[in-house]
Amino acid sequence: MISSFSPALAKYLDMRASASDSEFAFTPVGSRIRRSFSDLIPKIGNYTVDLDEGLFEWIDPLEAIDAAKETFTMVELGAGYGRWLVAGAVAARRVRNLQLQLVGVEAEHAHFEMMRQHFLDNDFDPDAHTLLEAAVSQSDGFVHFVHGHSREWWGQAILPNPDYGFGNWPEARVISVKGLSLTTIIHDLRVGDLVDMDVQGAEADVIRGSRQALIDKVKRVHIGTHNAAVETELLSLFNGMGWRCQNQYDCNSTAMTEFGEISFEDGVQTWINPKLG
Repeated sequence: MISSFSPALAKYLDMRASASDSEFAFTPVGSRIRRSFSDLIPKIGNYTVDLDEGLFEWIDPLEAIDAAKETFTMVELGAGYGRWLVAGAVAARRVRNLQLQLVGVEAEHAHFEMMRQHFLDNDFDPDAHTLLEAAVSQSDGFVHFVHGHSREWWGQAILPNPDYGFGNWPEARVISVKGLSLTTIIHDLRVGDLVDMDVQGAEADVIRGSRQALIDKVKRVHIGTHNAAVETELLSLFNGMGWRCQNQYDCNSTAMTEFGEISFEDGVQTWINPKLG
């Protein structure tokens, strides 16, 4: 049974929202998401915990909540509208009544505004947390970033140059946006229980540029991966830091997991910091 993977999930599946709403879809933990945010949000009914790659994006925050102390601190990089950040916060509040410290980083302007609204829709004050309109990069500075098609597309990314190309999105354009390193983003945190990262191919650059900050301040990292070269480099980087690999499934693959056979479009890597875990 899927709920057996985490005591936290087993606790709050009994508390999940059951109502359907014309304006909102509800996640299994009870966070609600405006249907107007994206064409990918269910038009009727609610989200479920499905046997696909997203299963692990539920597992990691729930296990991080189980291990948290008085405060649950979560960082979402490439946050979009903050789906996982708010779901984790709702779970931490409902299951264990933990204090919350939330950091969301998103460079696409419309998605960033959705994230602020998503906080409000779930009774969180966005100004009481750290929401940064920026791209996550290897170092601080300005980067080329694709902007636009916010309802249909969630794959906007850093580009090496403005003429690099980014697919068939006719109204999208490349703009210069602020880039922040993970070291800068987590500078004011004492300890982060979870960093959730979906940065469309920049994953290894981000980790490479902030290794010491990760070792010193982060307990667990969940990464959505997008190509084989990055996956290989991430394995090398985290093994070099002495971290423990909890999940590792390649993108565009099918693998047998403890929950059954799962097809992965994006890959999944979960790493645990033994120094803090």
